[in-house]
Amino acid sequence: MKKLWIAACALLVACAGQQAVQNAAIVQPPEQTPEQASEMVEDFDPLSLPDYKFVIDSTGQETKKPVSVDEILQKKTGDEQVSGPDKVSGFRIQIFSSRDEKEALLERREALMLFSVNVYIEYDNPLWKVRLGDCVTRFEANELLEKVRDRGYRDAWVVRTRVQAPTAEF
Repeated sequence: MKKLWIAACALLVACAGQQAVQNAAIVQPPEQTPEQASEMVEDFDPLSLPDYKFVIDSTGQETKKPVSVDEILQKKTGDEQVSGPDKVSGFRIQIFSSRDEKEALLERREALMLFSVNVYIEYDNPLWKVRLGDCVTRFEANELLEKVRDRGYRDAWVVRTRVQAPTAEF
């Protein structure tokens, strides 16, 4: 008799649970206005966007001048700001970010030893970021990204930013 009572209670609880699930399935989402429906685009591809000229506020984030290994060994700071006209829209490879400036400085030092391109350290509150290269085209950036990943930086990615203008070589 006791087992029958337990089975009846279990059946009652199971049926009550199914009813709650069935009722929940009946609830319809709120109706959307046409403006809200047009905002939800699932097939958005950011790479299809055109390139725009960047306007960088001089009071905003600051990019430090590229530093060579020789400058580090000679204790040069390399903090001199590069003038604005020498910068163009381009790409860099981000290899590291951290809240700790010392970690970023160590990572920059390693990158200077590994790569023959300019290495930058940037502060974008709250992160210190280490970025490589001055690629004017996405193609150049993708080639550099492959080289960076081959050297062990598997989580590196391409970042759109302002870069040093290429110099004419004669």
